[in-house]
Amino acid sequence: MNATDLRFELLSRIREHETIFFPLMKANKRLRHLRGMPLVHSGTDIVIEGYFRCANTFAALAFVDAQRKPVILANHTHAPATIDRSVRLGIPTLLLIRDPQEMALSHVLKHPGLSLESTLKWYTRYYEHIWHHRESIIVADFTKVISDLGSIIERINMRFGTTFDVFEHNDENVSRVFARIKATDSQISPRNPGNLSVPDKAKAQTKEDLRNQLEDAFVAPWLTRAQLIYQEYYANDII
Repeated sequence: MNATDLRFELLSRIREHETIFFPLMKANKRLRHLRGMPLVHSGTDIVIEGYFRCANTFAALAFVDAQRKPVILANHTHAPATIDRSVRLGIPTLLLIRDPQEMALSHVLKHPGLSLESTLKWYTRYYEHIWHHRESIIVADFTKVISDLGSIIERINMRFGTTFDVFEHNDENVSRVFARIKATDSQISPRNPGNLSVPDKAKAQTKEDLRNQLEDAFVAPWLTRAQLIYQEYYANDII
């Protein structure tokens, strides 16, 4: 296990525990003077969360783009602890999920030092941890999020009695959201196409080059476990 995997494993373990994760996140935000992306609390209007590379950025920005009045959105922690707290507080929660094979390729492309084995292991841990909350949340697949977020918001409104505005999935609105994503990504890492959270030809080719590694003896068992939990969610009313 390399240094990147070790760091990722430590952070992933922290993300599983409310009593550790939230104090550390609050301290980190204060020390780094970070603003925005509020952590879930009693005044949060909605939580949109998922494992890495599961359309978190698109879902959050498109949701906010559609709202005619301000909303307090908690998102992007990639922490099971966030779902634990949101369910306990009774906050409308949307959990994002993605085919583990495509997730893993995308995640390793974004973080070249990270192994496929590690990201698949923690994908499995993430969704196993949240499994017992499935009756209290809405679960939506990556493909549905990027093609018809509006119907997901409608489902949230029906389920939780909310009145969120629905995102109209047309070329103009999607292009506007993608432009905001690209602007953010380019500021964070302008020279790494793997960091882009939108489709990109160079990124797609690199992902294909990585695909053969999924058959590695150390990777294949974790891919199998990840696919099983993904299928379990699909069998339980996923959108």
